[in-house]
Amino acid sequence: MNNTVTLEKIESKIRSESYIVLPDGRTTICQLTLINNFTVNGHSACVDQKNFDFEIGRKIAREDAIRQIWPLEGYLLSQRIFENTAKFMLSAEEVKAMKEAGVWEDLDRRYCIINRMIAERQRGLNMIQIEEPQEKSEPEAPPAVKAAPKSKKKDPTAPYGYKKDGTPKKRPGRAPKEQA
Repeated sequence: MNNTVTLEKIESKIRSESYIVLPDGRTTICQLTLINNFTVNGHSACVDQKNFDFEIGRKIAREDAIRQIWPLEGYLLSQRIFENTAKFMLSAEEVKAMKEAGVWEDLDRRYCIINRMIAERQRGLNMIQIEEPQEKSEPEAPPAVKAAPKSKKKDPTAPYGYKKDGTPKKRPGRAPKEQA
């Protein structure tokens, strides 16, 4: 497969073309119909109707329409390249490992692992490991919650709360001024 978009390829995709001169007498529209029935429009216009020439307007409008086909063809070529390189083959060892791990029968897990393998191969890695299924057992008890440390006696005269060590907090802000 040739990985380039050329003018010849674009021209070969054009099935028909039609032209319209708008009533202002200065604007030409070119509509190219591609072999898949998709249409692309190009246009040209001159400033003064006295300078209008249908052949020049037709040529410029067609060039404008073709200029719009280039990115479309580039996208299609990129998609074809992707689809041709996206074919993925599992080795016999990989299939065997997936079957032994119990992943092969579970379609969701199988496709999840295959997608991870594809992503890693595209990045140049081959580090995926198929995990053995865990035997289902009774759920573990949640870890015991430690009781909060017993606080020291609360001082009712400490209106600003207590520090972590249990001592009363001082008044927030500036220190009180000393009186002389």
